[in-house]
Amino acid sequence: MADFKDGRNGSLQEKTLIEEEISSLKRLLELAEQKRDALLQEDLDTLMSLLQAEEGELKVLEGIRRPDGCPVVKAEHRSESDSTSDSILHDLLEERKRIARKVKDLNEFNQQLIGDSLAYIHFMLQIFHGEDGKSIYGAKGIMETKTAGPLIDLKG
Repeated sequence: MADFKDGRNGSLQEKTLIEEEISSLKRLLELAEQKRDALLQEDLDTLMSLLQAEEGELKVLEGIRRPDGCPVVKAEHRSESDSTSDSILHDLLEERKRIARKVKDLNEFNQQLIGDSLAYIHFMLQIFHGEDGKSIYGAKGIMETKTAGPLIDLKG
């Protein structure tokens, strides 16, 4: 890897590292889209393989660091001759931010899908097993505890 003391070489190295991050984020976005499709199709085998692939890609993303261990782009004063380089870096940083936001939004949507599925399963379990001790108002306006019987009597 290059030495970051030389401004141009450091800028080139930062650009390369940001491009690596963008590439990794694009793969994560693709995996998140595939996870969404697997969730909607209820394909658990595909979902498990996608989760493993995502974990691997996250390790790759975490491994993208400058040689000195600092964040990829640190705030530093650049000369006016680096304005083109700064513009390119700025565009890359904006693209990185945009893709990361897409990944975050899609993962939040996937999380909602999973939450909805779990709520549905919980609802169905309550129907099959019955609800215990739910307090409701009776005919005379007094709180009563009623137990809803299960849909299927498993005792018989």
